[in-house]
Amino acid sequence: MNAAPLTPLRDFSDRLSPMLVKELRHGLRTRIFTSLLTTFQVCMILIVGTGILGVEAKVIGNVFWSVALLALFVALPLRGFGILSGEVQGGTMDMLTLTSMSAFRIVWGKWSALFSQTLLLACSLLPYLVARYQFGGVEIVRELIALTVAVLGSALATAAFVAFSSMRSLVIRLLLTIGIFIALLPVTSFTFVMINDTGGDAVMRSLMSLSGLEQTGIIVGIFCLVAYSIFTFLSLGASRIASVSENHSSWKRVTHLGMMTLLTLIGFALSFHPAKEAFFWVFVPAMYLTLLIGLDVITEEMPRYPSVMWKGKYRQMLGHLFYPGWASGVMFYILLGVMCLSTLMVYWSQHPGNSFDEFVIVMACFLLSMVLPVCLRPNKTNRFVNWWVVQIGLLLMGILLMMFMGISGNHDLGSLGVLTPITGMLGATDNYRHGDEIMMTTMVFGCCWLLAAMVLAAHESKLYAQLEREAEKLTPSLPQTLES
Repeated sequence: MNAAPLTPLRDFSDRLSPMLVKELRHGLRTRIFTSLLTTFQVCMILIVGTGILGVEAKVIGNVFWSVALLALFVALPLRGFGILSGEVQGGTMDMLTLTSMSAFRIVWGKWSALFSQTLLLACSLLPYLVARYQFGGVEIVRELIALTVAVLGSALATAAFVAFSSMRSLVIRLLLTIGIFIALLPVTSFTFVMINDTGGDAVMRSLMSLSGLEQTGIIVGIFCLVAYSIFTFLSLGASRIASVSENHSSWKRVTHLGMMTLLTLIGFALSFHPAKEAFFWVFVPAMYLTLLIGLDVITEEMPRYPSVMWKGKYRQMLGHLFYPGWASGVMFYILLGVMCLSTLMVYWSQHPGNSFDEFVIVMACFLLSMVLPVCLRPNKTNRFVNWWVVQIGLLLMGILLMMFMGISGNHDLGSLGVLTPITGMLGATDNYRHGDEIMMTTMVFGCCWLLAAMVLAAHESKLYAQLEREAEKLTPSLPQTLES
């Protein structure tokens, strides 16, 4: 009796994005990934195997997670460092756009392929977690929570690298790389806290002391925040490689406004919660998203073709709020900033405090600092690069001001930084005598910068009226359409 023929191996499903399939095939076959995966597995075997020799479980755990986080936070996300700029410089981006895939699908496919490789490496850690649990001295639940948080942090870092890889400036990308690694330090600290007996037990006790609804809200909220942050990063990168005839801003801003509206309503509700800290579980993500969205919309280039004008149903009522370009982005960011601060003011009215007014001023200065690069243009060709050049320059000036204050011992020199929000906040550091006055003056100057940005945006918005008239000429009238 003849045996039945073997079923041939199936390829990737046609339901998957072609970009995902292309990048995943290429990524899994590269020597970098195979060498990384092989080296990682050898290291894990050697580290876990030292338990047989009687090495202390705490030492094994620290080395184990150090190697794991080095792979999850550094080696794998760094593969997205030049993934988009390489396509542009290599001349292959035009070939991708000819496939009728949108810019967001291209960026999404590249991130999905990189994150799929991260998931593959993270899943390979599970047998080693079980082996360490068998040796003893390991709480498997806390280890799984630490692994989940590390994977989410790696997903965010990968999305940030993919988004910022759309920039051609190597220097700016290197500086942003340092910023991403600094931003990963809290996630790294939390991971090591979870694997530590004292810290991990304290976190678990705090979590278990909450009600089931509160636990669910925190867990679901963290996943939703990470997912939306990934979307924001990817949409930022997509808008930088999108064709000039593609409107990538309108639907993105509608989504942003819906998300921020939801967070604002939740923030209003939690302002009346008896537990004061419950409000900040929403305010901190809302503030973070407002700054991230502001970075995106304020650095958009102005449209050049009438085909990108938003043709939504409520265009006349909403004005130019959802049009692409930095001019409408300034107004859109002001709306989000007002929504964010309004929740803080409602919370302040319900839980007044002696030093809470200082916190409100600091948050307002953070929001005002985003619009200053609109008024200063050392880089005339790329607004995204210009934003980072201005902010990094102001940060260095603020650090130099702090160093000069420390060397001279004269903290009154911090008043020299009131001209900009970043230098003003740094100048008010450790200034106990005039810190409040410096911050208040800084906020006043920040409002002046905001007013200047609004004037520039209003002047540039004249372009929208011109493009609207051109778009109406291109749109056939109703009688002509019926006759044809």
